[in-house]
Amino acid sequence: MSGRDRADADADAGAGAAADAAGAPEAAQVTEAVTALVQADEAAAPSFWRRFGDTLKKAALATGQGTVWLARAGYDNRHYLPAIINGAVGDKLARSGEGLAIPMALRDERGDLDLGDLGPTLRAGNGHVTVFVHGLMASDVYWREPFGGGEGMGPMLARSAGVTPLYVRYNSGLHISHNGRALARLLDQLVQRHGDHIQRISLVGHSMGGLVVRSAGHYGHASWTRRTDAVVMLGVPNDGAYLEQLSHMSALVLDAVPNLSTKIIARVIDQRSDGIKDLRIGVLVDEDWQRPDAAQLASHQRTPVPLLPGVDYHVVAGTLLGDADSAASWLACYLGDGMVGTRSALGSHVTCRVFPSTSHLALVAHPEVHSHVRDALTAQKV
Repeated sequence: MSGRDRADADADAGAGAAADAAGAPEAAQVTEAVTALVQADEAAAPSFWRRFGDTLKKAALATGQGTVWLARAGYDNRHYLPAIINGAVGDKLARSGEGLAIPMALRDERGDLDLGDLGPTLRAGNGHVTVFVHGLMASDVYWREPFGGGEGMGPMLARSAGVTPLYVRYNSGLHISHNGRALARLLDQLVQRHGDHIQRISLVGHSMGGLVVRSAGHYGHASWTRRTDAVVMLGVPNDGAYLEQLSHMSALVLDAVPNLSTKIIARVIDQRSDGIKDLRIGVLVDEDWQRPDAAQLASHQRTPVPLLPGVDYHVVAGTLLGDADSAASWLACYLGDGMVGTRSALGSHVTCRVFPSTSHLALVAHPEVHSHVRDALTAQKV
């Protein structure tokens, strides 16, 4: 083969390799390219500039891999986008009749369920129905496919406790009391339609979902409340969420400043949904957000909502701190799991459990939390 032929062959091989690289996953391309740069000229004498350059290359490698991971994670979790939009402005979508507004529904892994089609599922169970209610800007999916992988709480309880899991999807941008009423009606319809196959009802709420459960109990009918024997609340801001308290205060302070720019920022902040605003003090009933002074900074009036009689309430809180004893510290009481402080989560309830080194979202996926919920739902009353 002539020198030109060999050069042409080498060029063809290089083009083929480039084509193969173009079809490889993005992360592999970034990794291969930057790793080659990092490993280049290893025989050269080390110097400050060489080490500095290597550091920049490694940082580029990490950034490239992180960008690809975020893109893929965003695509894999694209089903959360409607939930996020509804949590942010779902009240406005509902008022304007937009199709993006999520209607409340019972669901399973296949999607929305018609109450008339639940008969075979309930007959195949043991009469113990567990209803899962997600939090703000969330979806029912994380009960089945938690962040970080692993077995979801719904399938785990179906396998280990024999419960029949049903998942609620709702517009978390609406007032908590609005969703509480809707959940009460939905559960009433479920029992009226299939009461012969439902002996026990358990409710598991995460974050805002726990407040929706408590509101549903306030507006509930005896048809389902008298069959309810356990409520589990995971990271629920029973006494309010500090992030919303900060947003509320920021909007009021900025609006009070005689400056157009700060007033515009205040108006933007104040466009957050009704559901988010209810989280400031944990509003559960219509009357509390309908008060004329409800939005004032000093207003903390909240109608007491008693727990359902004869129902065992199990409160679970997380703390970012490393041990359970530190849950009583001022930092844990305020910051808690990063979203809800332990003092707010525990409220005035007696039966509670704090999981150290556990963030707000991790409460849904934590294996020890799963075991605790299983034990709570299968415990025999004395």
